[in-house]
Amino acid sequence: MRSALALILAILIVGCSKPVSFDQAEKMSSGSARTEAYIALADQGDYRAQLRLGGIFRNSDPEKSAKYFKQASDAGDIDALYFLGVDYLNGNGVPQSRPDGIKMLQAAANRGSVSSMEMLGGVFSRLCQNSRDKSDGGLAEQYYQSAFLHGSKASAVLLWGLYAAGPMEDTYKHAVWSEVTHALSSSSQRDPYSSLAVEQNANELVPKAKAEVINWYARFNSKPRVKTFLDLNRVYDKSL
Repeated sequence: MRSALALILAILIVGCSKPVSFDQAEKMSSGSARTEAYIALADQGDYRAQLRLGGIFRNSDPEKSAKYFKQASDAGDIDALYFLGVDYLNGNGVPQSRPDGIKMLQAAANRGSVSSMEMLGGVFSRLCQNSRDKSDGGLAEQYYQSAFLHGSKASAVLLWGLYAAGPMEDTYKHAVWSEVTHALSSSSQRDPYSSLAVEQNANELVPKAKAEVINWYARFNSKPRVKTFLDLNRVYDKSL
């Protein structure tokens, strides 16, 4: 009799208990209990829990990770779209497909994902190096510049490198982005325009380069960065 009453009481307690909220799950210690809480929330359509689960399973279960990133991206989260695009590029938990990966990254970039802009710059830069097709290099330039305008200092360095050698080699642009990079880091170069001084029209190129550096520097971070869930929670990490 007592065991039956205890069973009934336990059922009533479980039945009356409230489901764990997302905020409560966030405060739980890492482990299976928190993961189960996220799973329950994800099943109810909470994109934040889906995004968290995508990160939790990223290394241990890539297919499950991609599934949750897909759910969160379908709900409109651009971080999840970025991670899913990277997964398609690398074949992590999904069939490897460069076109699908680029398509997803472009969708995220168009909605303000700076990481997607940087990633696309890298994708097209590598394609340019391999194919020697400058149209790919032009796309790399476009995405790096867009990331720069959204506040990515790394993109200034990447543009500097893009023009250093290979199909996109350009002495003038290399000098410009070299100085922009140093200006952003508040460091100085002995003579940032020395490579232009040997050109026949150096008297025109050097003042032009200086003006362009000032223009790009003034435009850095001129476009507002989209504040996503991961950004707002100060846990943004490309690798999750």
